[in-house]
Parts: sequence; C-alpha cells; structure tokens
Amino acid sequence: MITQEPTKKMLDEYYCVYVKFKDKLTPNAKSGTELITYLQKNYTLIETDDKDAKDNLIYNITMNICNAEKLPTNTLPVPRTFYLENDAKAKKLYNQNTPRILIAIDTITSFFSVEESEDLYDELLAYRGLDDKDIKNYVCVSQYIAALKKFGKLQQIISKNIMESSIQDLLDNIE
Repeated sequence: MITQEPTKKMLDEYYCVYVKFKDKLTPNAKSGTELITYLQKNYTLIETDDKDAKDNLIYNITMNICNAEKLPTNTLPVPRTFYLENDAKAKKLYNQNTPRILIAIDTITSFFSVEESEDLYDELLAYRGLDDKDIKNYVCVSQYIAALKKFGKLQQIISKNIMESSIQDLLDNIE
C-alpha cells in the first residue's frame, strides 16, 4: 500500500520489480462482488451508507485514467461501504489505537480503499489480483508482488501462471 508520495528511488524500485515479474503474471483479477464475498467469508462486516467514503471512491476512480478506463462507457462506479467489526476474526488487524476500519469497494471496477489497515488493504490486493491493464502498470505490479510476498503467496501465483502458460503453449503446438 502506498502511503506517501513516491520518490524517484521508490519508482525506480517499483520498475525493477515490474521488469522481474511482468512476464510471469497473467490477468487474474476478481470482481468487486468477489471481493465483498471474500470479506464476508473471512470477517464480520457491517454495511454502511458512508457518503463521504463512496464519494471519495468515485472520485478516485473517475479522476484517475488507469481506473476510469475500466468503467464501461456511460457507466459510473457503484460503491459499497463497510465497517470491519472488531471481533476475533479481525483481531490481527486491530490494535488499541485503531479506530473502525472502513472499506469501500466498487462493484464495477473492483477498485477498493481501506482506511485504518494497511494489512487489510494488502490482503485484499493479494486476493483481488491484476487485470490486463494493471499488468502493464509497473506501480500496480510492484504493489501486487509486495502484497503476495507479505502473505507468502508469490511462489504459488507465479508457479500457477507458469504452469498455465506451459499448458497453453502445448495446446497451441498441437493445433
């Protein structure tokens, strides 16, 4: 999760990660609805109608070309917002200084935001994956790789992509 304005050094590091992994990734993005289902399965959510969070999510999608181009023509984002209940399931995400964790997810683009928990943001990023546009964006790839490493899933994703690519190569050669 990027929490500050990236420096040139950070951007250079992101690019190095991108070069190393870009050819080992395939689109695997989950939908916004799948993200919500994942959260509901793993945590206790309280849906809320947080207008500020919804407006912020819409703004971040429509004002960022990388996100806006994922919207179908003449379609606006459809955000849903949730509080993550501070219970046994979410204990690892809360500490005594953490206020309520707020999650906003667009059901159209699967763009999301998380307030008050970098760990949950990274968990959702690792779960959601990347679409074909994200894979061409070195910052997106770098952040995804960092999230996968954080949760010990990098090798699993890379191995799966290599296997699927090898199978497809074999099938292409048969035809």
